[in-house]
Amino acid sequence: MRLANEKSLELNITHELMFDLGVGAIGFTQLMESIIGGDVFMLCTDPFILQFKVSKSGVNGQSATFEINNNSNRTQHLALDAISRSGICGAKYAFPLIETDTFFVQNLGALLPQTILVDGHKITDSVSPSFRVRSVEGKGKGITGDEFLSDLKKRMEAQPRDQPKLDSQFINNTIESLESIVRKAEVMGGTEHSISFLARGLKSRVLLYMTFPIQLRGWPY
Repeated sequence: MRLANEKSLELNITHELMFDLGVGAIGFTQLMESIIGGDVFMLCTDPFILQFKVSKSGVNGQSATFEINNNSNRTQHLALDAISRSGICGAKYAFPLIETDTFFVQNLGALLPQTILVDGHKITDSVSPSFRVRSVEGKGKGITGDEFLSDLKKRMEAQPRDQPKLDSQFINNTIESLESIVRKAEVMGGTEHSISFLARGLKSRVLLYMTFPIQLRGWPY
């Protein structure tokens, strides 16, 4: 009996990405997942959403068959495809080539090499609900988790270090800019929101994710 379910794979693969890169991760609620189509939002240089799938059949580390767009209203892939094409945030499927509990346990801490990542827009809405992934056919259609991680590291290291300093003045200026937009739109009165910032430590370079409650003063203030 296979006990390595989607949640176990999701937590362990996400941990490998976070441990090696120091990135942030936000898990979606069931309601958010039903709308967005993803399991977890990875906060890094190029943010992306991951949708994990568990194989329906296959051979450990070699090939597997997965079902996509299999949520109740059949909209999951359509949402991921749109996000993947947006240019604002990436959307990727994670297809672990893991079929048995024994193989899952043996590879704990090293699941990325056994996982194929495919951009959502590379799987069109005309594809069959059964999508076959073979590790030997990954090039051009998908890449291994290790390859993706290596590429992501290079992109993060190439980021300029003279970025704005996240201090109280920067936060206040951001809020004022938002209020200016709200007033121009003639939104009446005050509205409550949450504002999030993604920042990197000056010395440790660890990625931090912070969220603050704010109130925006609309028109006619």
